[in-house]
Amino acid sequence: MCAARAPSRKVGAMTTQNTNAPARPSFDLLAPIHGIATFFGGLSLAARRAHEIEHLMSLSDDALSRRGLKRNDIVRHVFGEPKRR
Repeated sequence: MCAARAPSRKVGAMTTQNTNAPARPSFDLLAPIHGIATFFGGLSLAARRAHEIEHLMSLSDDALSRRGLKRNDIVRHVFGEPKRR
């Protein structure tokens, strides 16, 4: 009689194993860097808008009208919202 054999693993022709591919972490390692960049980008945009609002508010009503603006429309203009009728 034959001695009992341990179960063998069959590796068929359809099985492939790629050992050259690096293991991918389950999370994005660059996500914190992207978050910080987005944060500072938002701060920069806010600072530019605030500067533009301050500049436009310092202009006279005549200077604003030459630009096609009213004092009440400055914030909408800077933030890109459509004019109210």
